[in-house]
Amino acid sequence: MEGVEEPPTPRIHTLAALDLTDASHGNAVGIGLCDLTVKRLADKIDFGAMYANSITATFFNRCKLPMVLPTDERLFQVAVGTLHDKARANPRLCIVRDTLHLDRLWVTPALARDVQGREGVRVVSGPHPLRFDEQGALVLP
Repeated sequence: MEGVEEPPTPRIHTLAALDLTDASHGNAVGIGLCDLTVKRLADKIDFGAMYANSITATFFNRCKLPMVLPTDERLFQVAVGTLHDKARANPRLCIVRDTLHLDRLWVTPALARDVQGREGVRVVSGPHPLRFDEQGALVLP
């Protein structure tokens, strides 16, 4: 076993990463946990920094590359398209701006219903359709 064992919940079908923050300095350790990513992120990876970090930690799975897709829009098409029929009709998706700021999430209506009433959680707006710019990049409100 490498690293920390995954918790039993939440059960995640597909995990994707859309970008790296400037603060990462190209170190994409953790990308190996993802199923999907986009070319924009892959182009920012400093493999030397990422590999040095993984070698120091003595495990390698978190620096393996997932499937790389050309745009955010295509990534969402693949992610939702690979769900079983019932889940595809009413997907439970969550989008986080970055892993250091988890105080605001964008969720689909199905997931909003699941978390409604939980302590510390409130819906502040929506629902809003996903929007993509001319290059296929996700546009967050």
